[in-house]
Amino acid sequence: MQQRAKNTKEKILQAALKLFSQRGYHGATADQIAAAAGANKQRIYAYFQSKKRLFETCLLTVFEQANTQEELLLSLTEGDIPSMTTRILDSYLDIHARHPEFWRMIAWANLEPEPFHQCLANIKERSFAHLRQLYRQGQEAGQFPAATSFDAYMFTLLATSYFYHANRKTLASTLPSELFSPANRARFIAETASLLGAATDKG
Repeated sequence: MQQRAKNTKEKILQAALKLFSQRGYHGATADQIAAAAGANKQRIYAYFQSKKRLFETCLLTVFEQANTQEELLLSLTEGDIPSMTTRILDSYLDIHARHPEFWRMIAWANLEPEPFHQCLANIKERSFAHLRQLYRQGQEAGQFPAATSFDAYMFTLLATSYFYHANRKTLASTLPSELFSPANRARFIAETASLLGAATDKG
């Protein structure tokens, strides 16, 4: 593919990501995406085959961006187990803060009847395999509750970080707004870790 074509394809992808994250799959039309990208609508079908495939590509893109940042978790070792929960949660909160399109695309993918989620199969397997091993070692050492599975542990961390950003406006109406302030973030992480039984986390 020539450089000009690559540039056009990237412009379409970025325009689609912005519009899909704002309006969802059905709320963003191919015409709107093409106009935002400054490209002919036919280029969308030439590069991505269909609007559905373009949405899936956007979904994969935000997950790959998150995975790039999540690579830092692969450097965790057995010696990091006491601080593992706070490190993971801090990383996930940071991912959502840096990539607001991430939680928005997740929300839209879950709202659509189309099974867009199928394109994400095993997308986090590399980091999860590493963290799962450390979690089991932590359980054996008494750092994590024996009765809490790795799946439940990760679900809680993923859900907490997602909900923290996706629902912060409504949550700030029912909970103290300072809960979401940068100054309170470390305390929030530490308290969440303690709820998971990771009382030895130092952050």
